[in-house]
Amino acid sequence: MELTEKLEEVLNDLNNNPNIFASLVIRKDGLFLAFLSKVDYINKNIAVSLATIYNTFEQTSEELKTGQLSYLLIKAENKNIFFIEISKDIILVLFLNTASNINEIYSESNIISKKILEILS
Repeated sequence: MELTEKLEEVLNDLNNNPNIFASLVIRKDGLFLAFLSKVDYINKNIAVSLATIYNTFEQTSEELKTGQLSYLLIKAENKNIFFIEISKDIILVLFLNTASNINEIYSESNIISKKILEILS
């Protein structure tokens, strides 16, 4: 089984949550490693934009000396975008229903992030 398939298998566990529309594992340079989506309008081509968003907030956090980001949540009218750093170079990105329980999602994401890190090691 290739790397992408292994990662997508792990992402499938997250996507079973009805509040998650899509999940991506991307590098901070914008290259996507894995992608699963329940909707057509979210696709892997957005990986570069997502990496740019995360990197901008990470750099701003460093400049403001707030410390390292543990996660980033962007709340919008129709969806939330949730970023969690898996490693120095890898990010997990989730598209969520606005009614999602962020604490539950964060807990699930940490478990999945450890599995992803094992696959990438």
